[in-house]
Amino acid sequence: MRGWRTLKEPEATQVWDSVYGGLKFSPSVSRWPGFQEPTPSVTFALPERWSEADVDELYACFWTAFRMLTRPGEEVYALDWQHECFAYAPQAGDVPVRGHPFTHGLFPDGDYAITLGPGLAWGTLGHPWERTLCVFGAPLLKALAPLPVPLLSRRVRQDGQVVQP
Repeated sequence: MRGWRTLKEPEATQVWDSVYGGLKFSPSVSRWPGFQEPTPSVTFALPERWSEADVDELYACFWTAFRMLTRPGEEVYALDWQHECFAYAPQAGDVPVRGHPFTHGLFPDGDYAITLGPGLAWGTLGHPWERTLCVFGAPLLKALAPLPVPLLSRRVRQDGQVVQP
């Protein structure tokens, strides 16, 4: 796949160190959110039930946003906790389909799913047990604002603070 590569050592450890240190990532099945939600950020509750079409639409919206936010050659990390992780250049990459490495870092399907933009300026953290997706960084929030993402309709936190229903 053009524009994609598997993270190898020592880069993989360096990227995960930035997640643990920079985002204060602390994985847990019972303590949530599991990391320090940056400012600005919005954390959305994921519905208990969704269709494959819903998830494909989520991927399409984020792919559009990531392409808007990156320059040619600039890479984004797709991290799947406890699994193989990837780096990709959205400007050069193939349009993702289900099972594509892009999907590993976005939707929490049993493990934490993390996407990191250049310099940790923006990204996402999907929490599999809380069933949430935190979107952080002003550039990404702005890029997603005009895009319809039905799975992200219910806000539960903003800037780490609980949003009242």
